[in-house]
Formats: sequence, structure tokens, C-alpha cells
Amino acid sequence: MSGVDITITDTDTDGDGLSDAYEYGYGRYQIVTGSFNWVQAKADAEARGGHLATITSAQEWTAIQTVVSGALNQKLWLGGTDEAQEGVWRWVTGESWDFTRWSSGEPSNSDGAENWLEKYADGTWNDLSFNDIGQNVTDYLFEIGYYTDPNNPD
Repeated sequence: MSGVDITITDTDTDGDGLSDAYEYGYGRYQIVTGSFNWVQAKADAEARGGHLATITSAQEWTAIQTVVSGALNQKLWLGGTDEAQEGVWRWVTGESWDFTRWSSGEPSNSDGAENWLEKYADGTWNDLSFNDIGQNVTDYLFEIGYYTDPNNPD
């Protein structure tokens, strides 16, 4: 990870009452393993008090890679869907959909109804259909709260 030097301390660089480590995501992101389809993963994340992870910036993606480290080299459900309106991707939290990591040729909607967001093992994204749910992806990236920048008060 270039450009990110994270030390776990109680330091609060921006003075907003949240430790830098928390703002970077320590304790807020984790891989949840199981046998989930996207709908089940969403419900499970909400039952745990969080949500399927939403990756809204390159900075957040870098922070997630740092916090979760080697566990990210697997397929995971993320909190994006275009189920409500085909081709209009939204985060489950309602956050702005400004950042993407689509794999080449994606989203393809090749199965006619690929409405759920998967993170490939290489970190890029793919859309999956209902027929694929639970067959290729079973784990998800869990997030509590929202990514914030420890250098800017929130």
C-alpha cells in the first residue's frame, strides 16, 4: 500500500472525537464468512448493526486493504445494487455512487438481471444475477459506520 502509513493509536489528528485508527477503519471493516447470497448477506450485516461495505473513494479502498489486509484476495459481496433501476447503481446506505472499480467489460448484465455487486479476488467489481447468487460468492465485506478522513473533521 503506497501512500498510507497507519499506526493504531488513540491519536485524533482532526480533533473530531474519533481516533485516527477508527476513522481508517480498524474495528469497522471485517470479512464475514458463511454461505450467504447477496440478500442474506445484506440482512446479516444489518442484524450485526452495520451494512454490506460501501466503497465510495480510492482512499476508502486503500484503507480497507490496509485494515483487512490479505483476506481481500477472495470474492466478496459488497453493498451495491441496481435492482431498483437497471443500470443505476446505488449503495445500500444511500451514499453517493461516485467511485467504481469495475472489471473490464463490467457491469455487463449478461444474464439479463445482474443486480448485485461482487468484489473479485483481484479487487475489481462484477455484477451478478440471481442465478449466480450463492454459487460463486458466499462471504461478504462488513462495515460499521462510514469511512471518514482522519485529517479532516467530520
